[in-house]
Amino acid sequence: MSHNQAQNFYQQQQPQQPRLMAAQLPDIVATQRADAERFLFEGEDLPLMLRTSQLGVEQLPPLPATQGLLLGMDPETSFEEDTGNCQSLFMRPTLWQVPCSEELYTSSRIPLGIVVQPFAEGISVPLIAAAPLPEGEGEGSDPLVRCNRCRAYVNVFCRFGRGGRSWECNICGMENEVPSWYFCHLDASGRRTDRAIRPELCHGSVDWVLPNQAAAASLYHHQLAGSTQKTRAPAQPNLLFLVDCSRAAVQCGAFQAALQAIGEQLQGSASSLHYYGKMALLLFDRSVSLFDLRPSEPQLLVMGDVVDPFLPLHGDGLFCDFRREGVQQKVLTLLGRLPQLFAETRTVDSCLGAALSLALQALSSTGGRIVLFQSSLCSVGPGQLKSRASSSSEEALLQPQTDYYSQLGKQAAQFGVAVSLLSLSPTGHADLASLQPLVTLSSGHLLHYPRFAADRHGPRMCAELAAHLRTPFVFDAVLRLRMSNGLQVEDYHGTGSALLSPDQRNYAVLAADQTLAVSLLYDASKLPTAQDSSAVSVYAQCVILHTDAATGQRRVRIHNLGLPLATTAPPLFRYADLDAYWQLSVKRALAAGSARLAPAAISSALQVRAAQLLAAYRRCCCAGLSSSQLVLPDPFKLLPIYAHALNRSPAFQASTLIEPDSRVAALTALLQKSSTSMARYLYPSLLALHKLPEIFAGKQLDQGTLPFQLLTALPQITTRLGAAFIESQGIYLLGMSSSHSYIY
Repeated sequence: MSHNQAQNFYQQQQPQQPRLMAAQLPDIVATQRADAERFLFEGEDLPLMLRTSQLGVEQLPPLPATQGLLLGMDPETSFEEDTGNCQSLFMRPTLWQVPCSEELYTSSRIPLGIVVQPFAEGISVPLIAAAPLPEGEGEGSDPLVRCNRCRAYVNVFCRFGRGGRSWECNICGMENEVPSWYFCHLDASGRRTDRAIRPELCHGSVDWVLPNQAAAASLYHHQLAGSTQKTRAPAQPNLLFLVDCSRAAVQCGAFQAALQAIGEQLQGSASSLHYYGKMALLLFDRSVSLFDLRPSEPQLLVMGDVVDPFLPLHGDGLFCDFRREGVQQKVLTLLGRLPQLFAETRTVDSCLGAALSLALQALSSTGGRIVLFQSSLCSVGPGQLKSRASSSSEEALLQPQTDYYSQLGKQAAQFGVAVSLLSLSPTGHADLASLQPLVTLSSGHLLHYPRFAADRHGPRMCAELAAHLRTPFVFDAVLRLRMSNGLQVEDYHGTGSALLSPDQRNYAVLAADQTLAVSLLYDASKLPTAQDSSAVSVYAQCVILHTDAATGQRRVRIHNLGLPLATTAPPLFRYADLDAYWQLSVKRALAAGSARLAPAAISSALQVRAAQLLAAYRRCCCAGLSSSQLVLPDPFKLLPIYAHALNRSPAFQASTLIEPDSRVAALTALLQKSSTSMARYLYPSLLALHKLPEIFAGKQLDQGTLPFQLLTALPQITTRLGAAFIESQGIYLLGMSSSHSYIY
C-alpha cells in the first residue's frame, strides 16, 4: 500500500467532524433587533426613554447600532434622558460596574477604559452662559466653580454641606468653600434649593460659554501655559485648500476634479463651509502659487524658494471672505480658469513639504483646516519621498521614510490646524505611511482613492469632501479626563498629540464623529468600600476647553459619569460593554507603540486577548460546564463575530491584493471610527427591501408618520450576512457606510 493510499484509508476511518453551519453562529441581527425592541414599539409616537442614572445599576445602554438607527431617522431624538450620568454616546466604559478587588479585576481579563466621543451629534446639551466674575474676586480667578485640589468642576455628584457654604469634590474628596456668588441654601434633604434651575447640578453634560477673553485665559492658563492657543482671540477658523498641480495630477484629472469640488462647496444655499470664516487657495508643483483676491482681477504670486519658503501674502491678502458680495463669484471664475492655465504643464516635480510649511504659516495665527489634494510624491525641497512601489516588502512600506511629516503634524496641532488629506495618486502609490502621521497628529482626516480616475472617483470624492466639511467640529481643544480615587488615566488612544501631562490631550480639531479610547490604571486599595451594589462609588469627569467653530465662542464642555462597584464576577460580566471593549482594544493596538508591528501581528494579539477573556468567563462563572461546550457571556456573545470581521477587513486581511496605501488608509480609519460607525464597518446592514410591501400591507402611510414607521421596520427587514440567508429572488441593500451602499 502506497503512502497516499494509507493516508486516504486512515482519513476514511476517522469520524467526520460536523461542519459548523452558518445558522449555528451567534446571530448579530437578532441581538440588534432585540435591543431595538427595548425602545421601539409598534404604534408609539416616541421611543422609550432610558434614564442615564440607571446605567450600570438596572440595565445597559442601547447598542451603538440601535443608537445609530434612531439618530439616522431623527437627529434631535435620543434613547437616553440625561438624569445624572452623561449619555452613553459621549462616554462609554468597558465595565458599567467596576471590580472592587484586584483579584476580581485580574481574573476577569477585561481591561478598564472609557470610549469618549465628546461632541456626538444628535444630542442636545444644556448651554449655560457663565456670568462675569463679581468685583473683588481677583484677577485670574476661575469663572466656574472648581475644586481647589484636583481642579474638577462642580457637578451633579457633588455634595453640599454646612448650610450650603461648602461642597465635597466627588473626584478627590476634598471639601471646598462655596464662592459667595454661587451660594444657595440647602433643603431638608441636604440639596441646594436651586438645583432644578442649575443644569450643572441636575445633568451629566453641560456646555459653559465663557463670558470674555479674560475668563477664557484664566481657564486655559492651567492647561496651555506658553501656547499660542491661550492668547488667541475667539474667532471662526479659516480654511485653506492646497492643490497638487503637477503633471501627474493634471493628466489623471485630479487637478480639475479638485477645483470642481472646491467650487461645489462654495455654491448653493447648503454650503459646506458654514463652520469656516475665510478661505484661501494654494497650488503647488515644483513651486507654490498663491492668489491675491483683493484686486478686481486675482493676482498670481509664485514662491520659487522651496528650501526656505516664506509667505508673500498675509491675512486678508491671502484669505478672502467668500460670503461677501462678489467675492464668491470671483473665486468661482478663478477656479474655472485654472484648468486651462495648467493644461499643458510639463512640471513633474512636487514640493509638498514646502507647500505644507507655507500653509501652516498662513494659519498659525488663526487656526483652521488644510484640505490637501495630493497626487505626486514630494521630490524637491524638504520632506522628499522616494518611490518604494516595487522595491520593498509590505512591512517596509507600512513604515514612514522620514519623520518630517510627523514633525509637521505636531506643529499643526500646536497651531490649532487640522490637515485633511485626499490621496488622488494615479499610480496607486502615494506613500501614505509617511504622510499618515501628519493627519493623525493634527486630528485630520484621510480619504484615499487608489489609481484615481476623474470619471470614476470624481463624484464620490466631491460628495465625501462635502460630508467631511459639513461635519460639526470645535478647534483649539484641550481634553482632560479626571478619575476618582482608585482609577487613573494611563494613556489616550486615537488621533491628536499629547501635551503637558499624561492625563490630557491637545486637539487641533475635534469633529462630531471623532472618538478616542482611554485606558485606565486600577488600584483597588484606593477604592471606596462596596456597601451597596447600586450606589455610585467611582466617578469620571471629561472636560473639553475649546472654541466653537459655528459661533467662535470659547466654551467648556463637561461630561460626568458615575459607576457602582461589583463584588462578584457575574455582575461584572453582565454589565460589560462589548463595543467599548472592542474600541479600546483596537485603538490601543493601533497606538504609536504598536503601529510599527505588522497588521497580522496586531490582529493575532487581538484574537488572543479575546480568547483569554472568554476563558476567564468560563473559569469565573461556568467552571462546572463541559470543556467542549462553547460558553459566551451575554454581552460578549458577538465577540467572535467582531474578531473574525476585523480579521477579514482591509486593515488586517492577509492578502497580496490589498495595496500598502489601502491598508494604511484602513488602519487610519479604524483609529477615527466612533462606536456606531465601527459596528457598521464590522457588520454592515443588509436590508431585504422586498419585504417592505408585506410589512406595510394594510397600514395607513402619511408624510408625518412615515419616518417613524420606516424606523420601526428597519429591524424587521435586516438580514444576516451570508449566502444561506439571501433569497435568490430578493432585492437587498448593503449599507457599508454613510457614503457606500450596494444594491443586490
